[in-house]
Amino acid sequence: MAPDHSRMVMPPTFATGSADRLSALPDEILQHILSFLPAQEAVRTCVLPQSWRQVWELVRRLHVTGTTTPTYVGQVRGFMDRLLQARLSMISRSPLDMCEIKFDMFDADDEAFIHRWIGLVLQCRVQWLSLNIFDNEADEMPWFPLPEPLFSPYLTRLDLCGIEFSASFAHFSSCPALQDLKIEKCDLSEVSEMESPSLRRLSIKDCISCPNWRFEIFVPRLVWLWLDIPSADRTPQLESMPDLAVAYVKLDWCLDECICEGDRMDCCHVNQAAYSYSYSDIDDGDEEDSDSYASDHAEVDYGYSSTEDDDDDHDEEGFSDDDNSSEVTGKCVLLGGLSEATDLTLISGHEMSVFRRDLRWCPTFSKLRTLWINDYWCEPPDCRPLARILEHSLVLEKLTIVLSGKGPKYKVEMKGCLNAVRRPAMMISEHLRIVEVKCDVVKNTFHNVLRFLDSLNICE
Repeated sequence: MAPDHSRMVMPPTFATGSADRLSALPDEILQHILSFLPAQEAVRTCVLPQSWRQVWELVRRLHVTGTTTPTYVGQVRGFMDRLLQARLSMISRSPLDMCEIKFDMFDADDEAFIHRWIGLVLQCRVQWLSLNIFDNEADEMPWFPLPEPLFSPYLTRLDLCGIEFSASFAHFSSCPALQDLKIEKCDLSEVSEMESPSLRRLSIKDCISCPNWRFEIFVPRLVWLWLDIPSADRTPQLESMPDLAVAYVKLDWCLDECICEGDRMDCCHVNQAAYSYSYSDIDDGDEEDSDSYASDHAEVDYGYSSTEDDDDDHDEEGFSDDDNSSEVTGKCVLLGGLSEATDLTLISGHEMSVFRRDLRWCPTFSKLRTLWINDYWCEPPDCRPLARILEHSLVLEKLTIVLSGKGPKYKVEMKGCLNAVRRPAMMISEHLRIVEVKCDVVKNTFHNVLRFLDSLNICE
């Protein structure tokens, strides 16, 4: 029997001229779509219908990477030279918004190519440049060297990962429009100063620095800071940041230690950039040599000398009562630069001595409203570091103490507030409304904190 064509259901079809709806979109939409693709795939669209052939040349975002995994520079050398030259010829019609250059393998022959690509990208008036060139296969020197500073009046955001800084590369004054700087897994061992008069947001994570000096950070217009250094040779020196609003500082370990005995809050040695030693220099088995080492260094000028005249300016615990901002910033490694923050997070490993040393010249936190700290600041018997900060936080409204655990939920959480009726054991902010204590394991530090808070008339 012949089939009954009248009863057959035909698959849907598009009318002539509407089969390629994507190609019918405006060029601006097509360019936005291509901006999410690697550069090689974006260029391949030139083989599509006529409407696509010039679109890739005006894409405002470029993602430069290898063609396979792992990605290395040799895969795209010739392609990138031609692409960036073509892109530069279109600069008057479409400057670059963003360019990402990302490789996880490179060799010495690749350096000249990447340096040239960066120069061409900057000529394309790029606003956001991301360089992620960390050699995951290298046992030593996995960082990509950039010897010269970047020069661009258009660059507003710079993300750096796996970069080896030269001494001059950290001078970002040649990028007067730079607002955001992110530095991660970089080698800063040659850097003595990092400065930018325009920077507003700065993030430094997992970087290494030089053991022989402390690099200084000059960013006077900064409003947001993220400093996360799990292991560093020297803690960076933070200079004055009068516009600072939010700061997150986490330090776990560094060479900023001192062999002095006693309370680290009475120590001033770690502030001296030239002061450096290694534990291997001290023979633990020879007490006489160890004592001699400490004695020899006791005569060095570390920025503060404990003379009879100086004793008049310090209380019996070794603290300074001089809170002049410029003087305090000069004496503090970190806290002086953080003193203008309104929202502050301070996390420290228990071997760190910089914070305790800074408390000797603790500045006044005249704008601080929210403070988040870990158990480092609350060690028995008297929570002395925490007490020191609270005495200098005049308008503090919320205090959060996390003693253990990573959150967001903790096994033990206590929320209290200031009882203004009773007079506390020390002067603290009358604006303090919320005090939170969080932990997963109840230890001596937890009970110690509760006793301390009770002495301040803070209760649930």
